[in-house]
Amino acid sequence: MYKLCYKSDHKYYSWILNIVTPPTLTLTDIDAEVGLTRSLDSCSGAIVYSGSTVTLRCTPTGFPAPTLVWLLNESPVLGSNIALSEDGHVITIAGIYGNQTGQWQCRPSNVAGSAVATIELQVNGTFVH
Repeated sequence: MYKLCYKSDHKYYSWILNIVTPPTLTLTDIDAEVGLTRSLDSCSGAIVYSGSTVTLRCTPTGFPAPTLVWLLNESPVLGSNIALSEDGHVITIAGIYGNQTGQWQCRPSNVAGSAVATIELQVNGTFVH
């Protein structure tokens, strides 16, 4: 926010200027943790075992602060095994299963625009503790 002031004919004028910027992301803003042992970036995608826990992180920037929507194969993310952090930037899939294979997307948006980051998850086999 900027405040502009101007004086003319012994009068003061002022304006408040808010500059908005669209959300920005890079593909590396989403990563997955499979269990507690591995981290990867969105460029490589991931093959995960059915039953494992996957955590995806998305940290958008922009002004005003963007709101965030998570999608799986272009549909809103639903499921009793899914938890979102309070700010929505982290999604945890506990006990991921086969129909959660596909493109997971983070889509932030604000009045200035939107962005998208995608990671491909393929769920195979069974996780053994």
